[in-house]
Amino acid sequence: MSYAAALSGPQHDLKQPAKPPQADSPSASPQKLQNQTQLYRLKDQQGASSIGNPSSPQGPYTASTYQRHSDHIPRTSLPSEEAYILSLKTDQAHHAALTALRDRYFPRHLNKLSAHIALFRALPGSKLEEISHDIASLSQKQQTFPIKTSSPFRLKHGVGIGVSSGAMESKIIFEDLRSKWEAFLSKQDNGGFRAHYTIMNKVEDEEEIGRCLEEVKCSFGTSDGIVEGLILWRYEKGYWGFLKAWDFRQERK
Repeated sequence: MSYAAALSGPQHDLKQPAKPPQADSPSASPQKLQNQTQLYRLKDQQGASSIGNPSSPQGPYTASTYQRHSDHIPRTSLPSEEAYILSLKTDQAHHAALTALRDRYFPRHLNKLSAHIALFRALPGSKLEEISHDIASLSQKQQTFPIKTSSPFRLKHGVGIGVSSGAMESKIIFEDLRSKWEAFLSKQDNGGFRAHYTIMNKVEDEEEIGRCLEEVKCSFGTSDGIVEGLILWRYEKGYWGFLKAWDFRQERK
């Protein structure tokens, strides 16, 4: 599916992502990295076009009422932890195509994020220096690789889109990092990984879910792209704040 086709229809006003601000080097202290975090609504993977404010109500999630599920909390000795998310970084055209699809079908009042493939969703802030070091070491060795979406599939309350090309490489990255972080990962993050995009969720209407599934099967086709690296985000009560991006090695031609 072409970039232009993805932006046709209701999502024609989607802006191409801009490059995010860069954090310090991987050797920076956890506190310095945290201080440099900027809050974004992840409407653009490479830096948001609209900035999110986690203290402002949007849907049911507000700073005063939002609580994470116990399975989504990192396992450390601290009573409370800042949580971080690690996601794949893809090229802008592929990211925009999947984000346009998510914006079309995800309930608008609940849609705080753009399309993403998250490897880990609850990395503890107390381990940020170790986590950053491990991500940097992996990224220095890892080459960029192709990614291609496959067929849509049913979720309990929505629809996901699978990944064919790039699924194995993503799984290897996940397993490599999980072997290093297993002791402090949340139950959810230790439960395994399947590369996919969620384009609809939190929907109770069975007919609405069915329509979405059929429409995507008939009209979306596939989207090809390149996985260029990894992005670390700070979790902010339903929002993600950009922290740092690591680029993979470019494949030599």
